[in-house]
Amino acid sequence: MKQRVVRCLLTVTSLGTCISSCTTYVPTLTPTPLLQHGGQVEAGASFHPISQAEAYVAYSPVKHLLLVVNGAQRWNMPTGDTRIKATQGDVAVGGYGTFGNNRWYLGGLAGYGGAQSFYRFYVPDSPLKEYRSRYARPYGQLWLARQTTGLAYGAALRATSLHFTRLTFNDQPVQQSVPHLYAAPSLFVRWGQGAVQGHAQVGVSTPLGSAFSGRETDLYASELVLGVGVVFSPHLRRPKAQ
Repeated sequence: MKQRVVRCLLTVTSLGTCISSCTTYVPTLTPTPLLQHGGQVEAGASFHPISQAEAYVAYSPVKHLLLVVNGAQRWNMPTGDTRIKATQGDVAVGGYGTFGNNRWYLGGLAGYGGAQSFYRFYVPDSPLKEYRSRYARPYGQLWLARQTTGLAYGAALRATSLHFTRLTFNDQPVQQSVPHLYAAPSLFVRWGQGAVQGHAQVGVSTPLGSAFSGRETDLYASELVLGVGVVFSPHLRRPKAQ
């Protein structure tokens, strides 16, 4: 069962380069820390096949309280005639709890962050097309996990609201309405029993609301959100033999 869950998510992840799209809004993974007691710290780092890397640090100062700092970078990796870069970060506060003999874990966060992105692409027999954006992104998220020995897996849902301070196309302000609310459901799995564990997540970020018109797919496109990485939990280090 454990091997099938891990293999399934890794297979989907390997397809990400083929089916991900580029958009002016660049989504990130949904951090799903599994801290259970005050004083615990967890750090994670993930890599996306679509040339994006992320890292987060989660801290529980007291039981049931959670603080998270997250950052992401999508670098200017050429993909055919497309160039895209994005830098973003956020901070969040929330809570967590366990139930069912500690086998189930429920967490929630409310966060606020900022981002800027650059997206350039070419169309045959047309001039250069280039979007630049800068935006704030408050968000809320929930995640539910099932924990067993050496394996944790579950689902997460994030809702993100965008507040643009800049959105231009070829250096001119974009006049048409654009989506300001995105939903990102995802599935995740974590494997391993020590302080260093593997982690994989796959989901989709999609725009919500009546702003969708289909006129400019680059402003409305859904995007596959995925990554594979590691999680470091110092409190799970085995004590040294005396």
